[in-house]
Amino acid sequence: MTHEIEYTERARLHLLETIDWIAERSPDAAERWAESLFRAIEGLRKNPERFGFDRENGRHDFEIRRLLFGKRRGQYRILFTINGNRVIILDVRHSLQDWLEPGELDS
Repeated sequence: MTHEIEYTERARLHLLETIDWIAERSPDAAERWAESLFRAIEGLRKNPERFGFDRENGRHDFEIRRLLFGKRRGQYRILFTINGNRVIILDVRHSLQDWLEPGELDS
């Protein structure tokens, strides 16, 4: 089954903030980063269940899986949930960021 990809407002906002932050340092790097990230997210269309649960799973009322993107200090967690044939991107977070507060993804 091919899944549709949807983004929450929170995910869109954090994604744009991250691209802007990278672009302040290197516009070319930001473009490459964004292209690579969107390709990785598009890969969730097929068999998103192959990605494991995030450390945030169990702290919310729904499953939270993660796609790890990047390496070392530049690694991001793409948090998502699967609802029927939809993959919903919940947030884009740097791997070193603190845990989410309970209910933070519900809003």
